[in-house]
Amino acid sequence: MVLKKIRRKVERIVTKPFKRPQSRRPSIKPPSPSHSPPPSPPPEPPPAAMYRRPTHPFMFPEAESTVLPDPSTFFSPNLLSSPLPTNSFFQNFVLKNGDQPEYIHPYLIKSSPSSLSVSYPPLFSTPAFTYQIFNADLTISTVDNPDPNQTHIISSFSDLSVTLDLPPSLRFYLVRGSPFLTFQVLQRVGLSISTIHAILDFTPNSSRTKFKINLNNGQTWVLYSSSSIDLTYEISKISSSMFSGIIRIAILPNSDAKLEQILDQFSCCYPVSGEAVFSAPFCVEYKWEKKGFGDLLMLANPLHLNLLDHDQDQGSSTKVVVLDDFKFKSIDGDLVGVTGDSWILKTNPVSVTWHSIKGIKQESYPEIIDAIVKDVDGLDSNSISTTSSYFFGKLVARAARLALIAEEIGFLDVIPKVLNFLQETIEPWLDGTFLGNGFLYDKSWGGIVTKQGSKDSGADFGFGIYNDHHYHIGYFLYAIAVLAKLNPNWGRKYRPQAYSLMADFMTLGKTKNSKYTRLRCFDLWKLHSWAGGLTEFADGRNQESTSEAVNAYYSAALLGLAYGDTQLVSTGSLLTAMEIHGAQQWWHVKDDNTYYPHDFTSENRMVGVLWANKRDSGLWFAPPEWKECRVGIQVLPLLPITEALFSDLGFVRKVVDWCLPALGREGVGEGWKGFVYALQGVYEKEIGVENIRGLKGFDDGNSLSNLLWWVHSRVDGGEENEGCSSSSTEIQNQATTMGEDHQDPQRLKKIAANAYDYDNDSRWPDYWSNILIPPHMASRSDVITHFKHKFYQRYIDPDLVVEPMTTNSTSQSARSSTSSSSSSGSEHRPPRNSGSTTRATGSSTPSSTPLRWDRQTIQFSVNAWVFVVAVLAMFPLISKSLSNRAYRLSFMGTACSSLYSLYSLYGKPRAWNLQEVQVWLQSVIATKDFLTFIYCLTFVTSNLRLTFALLPIVYRSLEHSAKFTRRNFSRSSFYRKYLDEPCVWVESNSTMLSMLSAQAEIGIGSQRNIIQTFMYWQLLKLMYHAPVSAGYHQGVWAKIGRTVTPLIHRYAPFLNSPISAIKRWWLSWTD
Repeated sequence: MVLKKIRRKVERIVTKPFKRPQSRRPSIKPPSPSHSPPPSPPPEPPPAAMYRRPTHPFMFPEAESTVLPDPSTFFSPNLLSSPLPTNSFFQNFVLKNGDQPEYIHPYLIKSSPSSLSVSYPPLFSTPAFTYQIFNADLTISTVDNPDPNQTHIISSFSDLSVTLDLPPSLRFYLVRGSPFLTFQVLQRVGLSISTIHAILDFTPNSSRTKFKINLNNGQTWVLYSSSSIDLTYEISKISSSMFSGIIRIAILPNSDAKLEQILDQFSCCYPVSGEAVFSAPFCVEYKWEKKGFGDLLMLANPLHLNLLDHDQDQGSSTKVVVLDDFKFKSIDGDLVGVTGDSWILKTNPVSVTWHSIKGIKQESYPEIIDAIVKDVDGLDSNSISTTSSYFFGKLVARAARLALIAEEIGFLDVIPKVLNFLQETIEPWLDGTFLGNGFLYDKSWGGIVTKQGSKDSGADFGFGIYNDHHYHIGYFLYAIAVLAKLNPNWGRKYRPQAYSLMADFMTLGKTKNSKYTRLRCFDLWKLHSWAGGLTEFADGRNQESTSEAVNAYYSAALLGLAYGDTQLVSTGSLLTAMEIHGAQQWWHVKDDNTYYPHDFTSENRMVGVLWANKRDSGLWFAPPEWKECRVGIQVLPLLPITEALFSDLGFVRKVVDWCLPALGREGVGEGWKGFVYALQGVYEKEIGVENIRGLKGFDDGNSLSNLLWWVHSRVDGGEENEGCSSSSTEIQNQATTMGEDHQDPQRLKKIAANAYDYDNDSRWPDYWSNILIPPHMASRSDVITHFKHKFYQRYIDPDLVVEPMTTNSTSQSARSSTSSSSSSGSEHRPPRNSGSTTRATGSSTPSSTPLRWDRQTIQFSVNAWVFVVAVLAMFPLISKSLSNRAYRLSFMGTACSSLYSLYSLYGKPRAWNLQEVQVWLQSVIATKDFLTFIYCLTFVTSNLRLTFALLPIVYRSLEHSAKFTRRNFSRSSFYRKYLDEPCVWVESNSTMLSMLSAQAEIGIGSQRNIIQTFMYWQLLKLMYHAPVSAGYHQGVWAKIGRTVTPLIHRYAPFLNSPISAIKRWWLSWTD
């Protein structure tokens, strides 16, 4: 009886963090809707708050801008009370006179007073740029317009469309990707359709609802009407009698009769608007509002076709059908016909992580630590002279990178100084006390501007007119996310300001209470961002740096990780993935590219500035010849997500080969070289790291620590890279041989460095104590010699060239006492924390040091043991009693391992009270280790034996063991002979194994008692939403839904209502 009570109490404690507080008894009274929120969250929020955003967003002080245009000129009055788009595909329509064209695929559209012109544009190309030429192929207006100077009005807009009115009679439904230009004649008027070309032939059908128009430039247009219309034509003009209804006009590509039949078939169904819905993780669904009858025909760009789910059945009324032969030409590649009322676009998940994806080998730690010490020493908030929001953001993001790199390699001593620097620099921007600049809220368009930008349109690179918002704020968000992660108390205090910055370009909703426009910079049809702001451009919107755009959404996802906001993590991860796809599709120019002209493709591996209607090899700040700038602007900032952006190693090699000759030009900046060498390190690690070591300067958002972190977190290149390395070694050996007859000055310096008396230099003990040495390297003489030379270079002779420690050298065996005694006693130092802190005098021989039990070694030992025991529990020939014990021990061992990992990474609560325990839980509840711990605890406390439940445990232990074995024993002959292939297989198939684990976790099903059943489904629900497991679990559930939902609709429709209720509960964490 006592045991049962204890068990129920444990279950209540474990399940409590997963339960939402009941609305009837809130633990804290919610604030009144009429009041603004306090500057920081209440001291004891309910547990569910860790997944909820602030209800009332923090508002920066109101701006009084003198540079912003008046939105009331073109927007309908009913739209002015809500935030308005500032980087949209139709932005030219609402700027200045509103008469610059916009590319609404597949047509260029230009509005003028009382008329609208449409062009199916020809493409002009040179090696330096390519663009589409606007010709007014058809111009539509009304006859006898009472106010010919009346400007157009934007009456509505959506993700995929804009409705443009020419008062009082014409309404154009400009829907992106529609092969038809559709407009409605609101009242009976006469129409005029003119052209700059000559009309050669004009043919109506018998009902006079379809007309073919042949022009002397070779184009054929087809006009459809909703009812009979009388049209007459002259040499360059078509006129109508009085008419009201729907008109649809389409180009007939290549005047192909087969394509005309397709246009005829789908001419009666037309879209009036379109929305992009985030219906599932890493999934976007296009939904069009259509009128008329029949199926809807739209055009897909090449990226759409790559992501399109051809077998969609998630509630769609029709399946999509791709019409491969129905093509329109475009600067973005062929636009292909697709039928269906909705599309589902799916992208592969991207890994949003704080640290490198593949990790860093311990032998690389010393060099990174040496760089971090210097970089952190250089942090001084008082020395920052810039007031630019862009450059300031880069500086704080650079500092935040140092903290995360230090955390990744376990060099925690420098983190407090970095955090102090971040607090001193970021807080004035969030508090409004920064001298010279700051963030303000502009209510006319609905967004954040800067103090400088509100008075000068050129200040802060046009931030005050909504240019580059995601770039600037992305850097700030990265630094804020890191600071909130490492200092949760600070994060809670400034969460409202952080979310307000994030909402400026990440808002999803379109409610009346929204303070920011929906996804300010991201184009949900092109699937990448724009950065042009409220500036009129003849070629439409533009974007230069895709990598900074990726950083913005990646940083927003990290902010979600820091605050436990799964919805923000999901949205940020999706937009990150889409931005990466867009960059790889249109900015990364591969030599087999078929959608850009050959003369442009042959000369360029990177687009400089991509416009809606143009591709330019030049940059805003650099000519096309400065290829290193073009590469660098598409790489910076260097982050873990950069690996996903440049995942095509073959393309990376070609980019570097294309760019390297440009580095020989006089005046090339060292900072730009760093990004080229970073890419070089992806496939030629040794050459890349040597080039990085030789740099004399770095980009203001980059550092030597970051570059070394990047190149040392690259996987060794394999046979091809080994060949390159051996060639370099041969050249180096030849150079050494040629110089044997001459006395090498560096050789003399090394002799002097070896002879230096380090024991009698008081600076040496302090220097050595600040170097973190991995356990297996602490007593190696070559390691000690390397750092003595670094010390000598720093304090005695700066001209000494210190060769880097090779990253592929074999571990030295223990030296015999005979060989050791020949070395000077100063050549050896006891390993740190070995128990000996005094320096030996005279000659000494280092004793062999046993392997230290660091965190990774402990985890490997436990996981290897768990793997053996779990396999034993699953083996059918083992006795039942032994198998049961092994079953329990497997879960207990994994629970201990995950709990130890949580303690190692996150420590323990600052104090054992409710508030601090809740803060600690908030930081760990969505981590993989916490989910594993709860999973194991569920089965440890259960009497039910489910052998199937061991599969995730087996995979986890196998993954950890394989990674540790490969990183630490890869040079041993036993590993190369027996373990290399299995370990590589485990790492390369991690995604598949994770999906199998997710299937096992979901497939386990109910347990015998109701409390454990509810507890386990709460755990599954958390796994569905937690970023570390969401991609796999949501993928499995989506597959189950695609299989089961049609069967329920067909055979058991009465279950729809209860299933909908379950879905609402299941998805409630992301509301």
